[in-house]
This record gives sequence, C-alpha cells and structure tokens, in this order.
Amino acid sequence: MQLPRQVLLGVAAFVLLFASSTAGGTPPCPVLDYRVEFREPTCSAMLLHDSISLATLFVRNASSGNYTPMADLVRPAPSPAEPVTFLDANADGRASSSDAFQVWTPGGCADRGLTIYMGSNASSIGGSQSLFLREGFVQNCMGSGADSNLPWVIVILGAAGAAAVGLAAWMLSRRHP
Repeated sequence: MQLPRQVLLGVAAFVLLFASSTAGGTPPCPVLDYRVEFREPTCSAMLLHDSISLATLFVRNASSGNYTPMADLVRPAPSPAEPVTFLDANADGRASSSDAFQVWTPGGCADRGLTIYMGSNASSIGGSQSLFLREGFVQNCMGSGADSNLPWVIVILGAAGAAAVGLAAWMLSRRHP
C-alpha cells in the first residue's frame, strides 16, 4: 500500500510542528536561584549561582511606592526599622553565590514572598522575580548552568529533523523520471 505524498508531508509537518512547539514551550528559568533558611528572626534567600550588580536590583516600598536599590540595603541583618536587607558576604557589590536577601520575620518565614525588581535604574524597571520564602525551599532551575529541559529539547528536535530528512529522501527516491 502506498500512501499519498500529501499524507506523508502532513505527517512530517506535524512532527516538526510538535517538536518546535515543545521546544518553544520550555519555560525559561528565573534570574535568581536560591535556597531559603530561617534563623530567628531572619528569613534569608541564599543565592546559589548568580552574579548580578546590586545597583540593578531593587525592592519596592509598599507604602511610598518608591524603589530602593539593594546596594543601599547592604547590612549584616534586617531589623524592625529596616525589614529588608542584603548580606553581601564577599563585599563585591554583586548578588552572587552565598550572598542573601534577608527579611525580618520573627517566628518564621511563614510562606511570604519578596519581589526583587530589575532595571538599569529605579525609573527604568524592566522585570521582577518573586522569591518564595518558606524555610527549606530551593529554587535551582539553572543547576549547573544549563536549562534542565535542554537535553529533551535536543532529542525531540533531532528526532523530528531526522524523520523529516528521511521522509524527504525516501520521497525523492520514489520519483519516476
């Protein structure tokens, strides 16, 4: 039984469309990977892999709406007067491995959130990331620096490409002069 060319082309197109939609649907990793620790009265989001200038990271004051650069909040610990601070463990002016966003939370982290805004300055905020503050929580999407879905994307696209090339070669070999 010989299948019509249109059916075979349709199957090949579907396989390629499915593979590309799977690759396109892979969610991006957030900017900051972290783990959450609690030591009375501070809930800390300890950074795992990142290196971002503190001058480009901001928190927003809920009452005034103003953005404060994290560089202005470098302190050893938060307090009731300054409930959000940044521990720059190696004093390099960057949010990097082993540094921490700290929140004054007597009694526990209590599943709070801390939104970090990103931009070139306080009047040019381009994005944000919410840090989920639950003791023991780990956000480690980047792992060793590679998107954890990348191997599957490569396998799916490779298989779809091989199927399309094989189908095209088979169709060309079946042509009659």
